[in-house]
Amino acid sequence: MNYELVILRGLLVASVMVCGLILGNMLGLAGEAPTFAAPTADASASTATAITAGACALPPDGVLCVASGS
Repeated sequence: MNYELVILRGLLVASVMVCGLILGNMLGLAGEAPTFAAPTADASASTATAITAGACALPPDGVLCVASGS
């Protein structure tokens, strides 16, 4: 019975440490929010960020327009 208590206590300590590391990373993150920029003139048409003739460009406020499928 003592062996099970040691295992459970070790699991509790490990889970509290993992949760503390995750919380510390979230609170201490000094990164910037991602920005979505329009492709440059040298970007090829095969890239995922290429704008086709029927697509809407991303306005400065970040709200996308919806293009109809038909």
